[in-house]
Amino acid sequence: MIRRLAGTLIEKNLGEAIVSCGGIGFSVAVSRNLVLPDEGENVVLWTHLRMRDDGADLYGFESKEDLSLFEKMLKIHGVSAKKAMSVVSHFGCDGLKSAIAAGEYKTFTAVPGIGKKIAQQLLLDMKGVLDLSDDVLSTDNKNLDDATLALMELGFKESEALERIKRVRAASPDVTDTAEIVKLALQEH
Repeated sequence: MIRRLAGTLIEKNLGEAIVSCGGIGFSVAVSRNLVLPDEGENVVLWTHLRMRDDGADLYGFESKEDLSLFEKMLKIHGVSAKKAMSVVSHFGCDGLKSAIAAGEYKTFTAVPGIGKKIAQQLLLDMKGVLDLSDDVLSTDNKNLDDATLALMELGFKESEALERIKRVRAASPDVTDTAEIVKLALQEH
């Protein structure tokens, strides 16, 4: 099993990265929202190898947590690797946990390829395997949800709003005020 690739990014396309490791170019399916380095720079991806009758697919993620969520979703009846990648791409880790904690299946139907039945199954099954402790429902996460809604009101797609907030949280983890989070997210490029 290929669990991690560390190499040079040869090429990047929407939803795909080609990574050179030891002279071999690996084609890796990645989230459409994943911010990759420039071509020619080093990249590290946590990976899942999916074997099929007609070949193999390699899925790559920025963190082990994203990879773990993806693999948990693959165990749910009716969720293919492509659907699981769409969900991870759409929500990200924190967004997915918040959506599951909120308990509203309709949130998942906004993801391309996810209908009512699979959305309900996702919600039910993921609630049982994720750690939805109090920190998911904390004031800080409520502020993140409010910041996401504010960005969406300003015209951002949900996935883009979540990605901007994710970058703000990585750069400034001590900022918890909703207005400040939105301000910093608007400054993101």
